[in-house]
Amino acid sequence: MPIDTLLRELNRRLHALLADPPLTRTGGILTLCLAIPPQTRIPAIGNCSDCLYWSRPSLQHQRVGAGRITLVETAGAKRFEQLEQSLQEDWRMLDPDCTGVSDLVFCGFAFDGDDTHAGASAGFANSLLFIPEVLVEQRAEHSRLVVSCRTGNHCDVGTIIDNWLYRLRRLLSPADAERPAARDPRRLWPISVPDDRHRWIERVEEALLAIDNGQLRKVVLSRHRRVELPDHFRLRDTLAWLAPRYPDCTLFALRHAGQTLLGVSPENLLTLDRQRLHVDAVGGTTERSADPVRDRQLAATLRHSHKTLSEHRLVVEDIVRQLRPYCRGLVYPQQPDILKLPAVQHLHSRISGQARVGTSVLQLAARLHPTAATGGLPRPAALDWLRCHGEPQRGWYTGALGWLNTAGDGELAVILRCAVLGQRQATLYAGAGIVAGSDPQQEFLETEWKLQTMLAALRAGGDGAPQLPAQRHDTGQAP
Repeated sequence: MPIDTLLRELNRRLHALLADPPLTRTGGILTLCLAIPPQTRIPAIGNCSDCLYWSRPSLQHQRVGAGRITLVETAGAKRFEQLEQSLQEDWRMLDPDCTGVSDLVFCGFAFDGDDTHAGASAGFANSLLFIPEVLVEQRAEHSRLVVSCRTGNHCDVGTIIDNWLYRLRRLLSPADAERPAARDPRRLWPISVPDDRHRWIERVEEALLAIDNGQLRKVVLSRHRRVELPDHFRLRDTLAWLAPRYPDCTLFALRHAGQTLLGVSPENLLTLDRQRLHVDAVGGTTERSADPVRDRQLAATLRHSHKTLSEHRLVVEDIVRQLRPYCRGLVYPQQPDILKLPAVQHLHSRISGQARVGTSVLQLAARLHPTAATGGLPRPAALDWLRCHGEPQRGWYTGALGWLNTAGDGELAVILRCAVLGQRQATLYAGAGIVAGSDPQQEFLETEWKLQTMLAALRAGGDGAPQLPAQRHDTGQAP
């Protein structure tokens, strides 16, 4: 359906549905859910100053939002409690097409709750909960439009509807506004900064000393790289390139005030659906190879390495220990699987269980975050060590984002392979877990492998889609 025809039909329906004055005169939040024709392309979130993209490609599930009704921005030790309290706001929902009201509240937070500058470079609060004013959601062949607003005595129905339709037009229009002025095609220009390899090795050696002294069992270090964006960069093209290569991962882009947090996550912090709980444990990494035999050898070495198995076991045991007071029937495999991604492969275990009645996804997030896969063990000692030993501010890197509902269910993905994009530049993030036996040079190489995900994706957002380096696959499937 042409966009003008769709907008005219929606304008008619929305005016009819909001014709009853009490719907908008009573205070609180009002949400309307309407069926719309399926969308055949990724919306142009680069056209909008305040947009959100979330997708699980293999499930054919996509959410794209524009505008925000902020419920809370918070930080500190009680940030999860404050996020949950904000969900108590009065909220009325209308679903005349029976589309099924599901998770409609976006949630995102930084790695460190005490970092008051977390995400500042991207204009994000430390922790954030909001409802998109306009949300287009697609599941397989079915699409729906979800529009929300704050209501009260001074609300004007015509103005509310005009705002919704304006935001929807921006999302569904061609993405020409995403293209910056021309430079050299497809090239990522590194910004001149001192080589951080030497400092990284020093930090790993300091961490190993703390582990040898019994202060820590594991600590996760991070680093970042800044680059100039390629010519004719389009966020839509980058997302379209990532989707078939990471079909089982969570793709995301959060855009605010000209900055965009972009990434792909292979790891769910947790999913809670009517008390059924799933958590991903990821720990232990090696590279990929374009040679199928070599690639299988790398996976076998990873699976049988005492060091990587011990690192993975620390992650699993810590998750189970944190969940046990809130869950029953926790199950997980005795031996981890191999999770193959285009640039790296990981040891992976899925932990499942039944949460106690009344337990919410944010209560469990407060218990789990940061896991041993992103922070370290023991958690308090690892976080203190990071603050005292030059850990760069991570912002939302290794935090989490996802969707919630007022019943307490939801899904949160760990923010891993990611970058913060400005108009011309991007900052990419990667990290590695340090345990007894870690080799500083090898851990640096691991972060380089992980940085390849966003480097290749950003090149693909320019004039064409490059291949990953020759020694690695450009699909997410096992060779």
